[in-house]
Amino acid sequence: MPDHLLGDPGPFVVEPELAGRLFLDVGIEEIVRRQLADDQPPGGMRSTSSGAKLVLRELAAALNGPASASVFVTHDAVLAALVGHLYGLPVDGFCWPDYLDALVVWPHSDRLRFLWRGLGEGSHPVGG
Repeated sequence: MPDHLLGDPGPFVVEPELAGRLFLDVGIEEIVRRQLADDQPPGGMRSTSSGAKLVLRELAAALNGPASASVFVTHDAVLAALVGHLYGLPVDGFCWPDYLDALVVWPHSDRLRFLWRGLGEGSHPVGG
């Protein structure tokens, strides 16, 4: 089922026209670099931590149902900003997601646990 949180416009865009022009002017990789490096969000976008919280709340709600596997598909830029934020990765050493790369997420108590490319297991509180 399509979900506008995961794309069009995604969890980080709040003003599509303004953000869209910026994406065209500087490119997607530069936008993600700015999202991970700056405290202030790029024009037309919400903060990276606020956008990440939106995605994590959605995942937590979906994973709260009966035991099953779920697959969420999003743009590489959304995945890059989310992974970079969750792991606190340095902008200069950040590795862009490959085609069909995956962030594995599962619930554990009051946290979401996650794993990406062998960086080690991380966790984030479900509500924040």
